[in-house]
Amino acid sequence: MTERMPGLVDYFMEQNISSAWALVEAENFRSGVLTCMQGLKASFFTPNTLFLSLTDEADGDEDIRILMDRARQYGFGSYLYLPYKKVGLGLEKTINLWLDLHKLDLDLGYKVEDVNLGILTAYLLRRNWKGRLNINVCVDDERMLERAKVFIVNLTLNARLPKAETYYHIDLVEKGVLAAPNADLNILSLRHDQINIKNIRQLVEDLGTSCLFTLDGGNENALA
Repeated sequence: MTERMPGLVDYFMEQNISSAWALVEAENFRSGVLTCMQGLKASFFTPNTLFLSLTDEADGDEDIRILMDRARQYGFGSYLYLPYKKVGLGLEKTINLWLDLHKLDLDLGYKVEDVNLGILTAYLLRRNWKGRLNINVCVDDERMLERAKVFIVNLTLNARLPKAETYYHIDLVEKGVLAAPNADLNILSLRHDQINIKNIRQLVEDLGTSCLFTLDGGNENALA
């Protein structure tokens, strides 16, 4: 792997992405990542995001959960990527952004909780892919629907989101089922107290596409 790193850094630099690398020796993956995060907190330009991916083996799932939890404590946002093995990222044209309004304060203020990183990522990917964005909104029942529609209008305006199709799903999360329009990538936001890797794996199978799960570190703001 170390032989590949200089080439990868050169590639990023050619894309105008500032990059550097260092070898950190550790007893295992978890301790190595924790050491890196702790050390990077003292750097001049502190990284703010941890990117993780899951393999087919579930042996390391608990390490992933702990790393995401600790990343939030350190102020890092987290990505957890699960490629759908049959298609990968497909055509890289369509993105589904999921917003579970069960978890959000619908009185939109200067900042929304738990979904900032997901919103920002969907915005950037849609721009880079020059593709299409779908916003999928989960609500409890019909009574919540009108408030949810007002919330999405305000969120779209304040977060300066591009034009998107919005789909409202009633009680899907409680039923444990998600049904969505076809997409190359589904982006779903996690709560720091509800990181369940087993459920995450099942969602990928249910949706039948690659998924990117995001966990806010506390410093992101999609409305800034």
